[in-house]
Amino acid sequence: MIDKCNLVIDKAEEISISEDQLEELEQIVDQAKFLRALGYYNLVTLYGDVPLIIHWLDDTKEMDFERSPKSQIWELIEQDLKDAAKLPLRSQTEFGRATHGAVYALLGKAYMWQKKYEQAVEAYTAIIESGEYQLVEDYGLIHRNEGEDCSESIFEFQREMGVDGGHMATWEGIFRMPREDPFGWGFDIPTVDLVREFEQGDPRLLYTVNFIGDVFPAPWGQYVVENGTSATGYTTRKAWIPWGEREFDTYFQSTNWRYCRYAEVLLFYAEALNETDQRDQARIYLNMVRQRARNSPKIDPQRISSVWDSTYIGELLPDITTSNQEELRNAIWHEQRVELAQEGHRRWILLRTKRFKERMETAKGHLGCTVEDHELLLPIPDSEVETSQGRIKQNPGYQ
Repeated sequence: MIDKCNLVIDKAEEISISEDQLEELEQIVDQAKFLRALGYYNLVTLYGDVPLIIHWLDDTKEMDFERSPKSQIWELIEQDLKDAAKLPLRSQTEFGRATHGAVYALLGKAYMWQKKYEQAVEAYTAIIESGEYQLVEDYGLIHRNEGEDCSESIFEFQREMGVDGGHMATWEGIFRMPREDPFGWGFDIPTVDLVREFEQGDPRLLYTVNFIGDVFPAPWGQYVVENGTSATGYTTRKAWIPWGEREFDTYFQSTNWRYCRYAEVLLFYAEALNETDQRDQARIYLNMVRQRARNSPKIDPQRISSVWDSTYIGELLPDITTSNQEELRNAIWHEQRVELAQEGHRRWILLRTKRFKERMETAKGHLGCTVEDHELLLPIPDSEVETSQGRIKQNPGYQ
């Protein structure tokens, strides 16, 4: 992806165009810079130092690069995103394209990773002040087909069967659905530790987990969730595709990937505000997310019934009122976990906040799980080491 972005950026400098085409070309280059920054964000947070390549590698160029320091990778990410900040607002472009909001959301995450909290506050403020996004009233809507590209979506990968030249669909749902399902492979199992994290009566649990005994409509009448091959007795609701939304006769499904949504921005913004001693403001954005959650329906319209207890009548998800920085930090981290559960953010959040080892061993220590310090980074694939003829060195701790 990075190489293709470099190709676009390099070739744009060679194109002769008219004045009225200049703005369109600049937007294409800015989109490429956003995607290059996204690629490098994933690489640097997964592997640490990686090769810094900012020009297209055609067949005449030797692959003689080495790993560059993380600081240089972060500099490129920040600069690419600052360059791309001129991209249009959500309301001014097609769904799926990088926008002003997507740029600042990724820039905020880059700043958060580096603990540049004041800059993160500025980036997230740009999103909020744009007025382009809002929380949908129904939390359960977000991951249904009707919730694709909703007002909460900041950057969403578009997946669709039957586009010209093939399709852009995904096997993700099939990988993650229960193995007893005719389509599912059962590769995504919520932990008991996650389920216990939800406060009593939190409707988000209903839309995050499928419980043994839940009933969904099926072509033959009813499908009763068994979760027989789940080690915890739970499977993920957010990845489960009701029969009315499935593409049949193929493992490919037209389910968008909600890479970034407004609730994530509000919670990261709250975290950055708390770290810069703006706790009154931090609570406002934290409580916005909690308010939406407590007002969400307690009945999943795509289930016939659920064993989840919806009868809780105590105080539901009350506003957070603490002014203690550490208590507020923990409340924000809790909210990030339950709000974004099963959406692919947890590993990055835990690594960024230096809690990966502690949380993994707490959640899975009973299964013998331990985390060594070197395992905070992934191993460099052997193919990359070999292609570089040993110039790219393996991460310590891996053979």
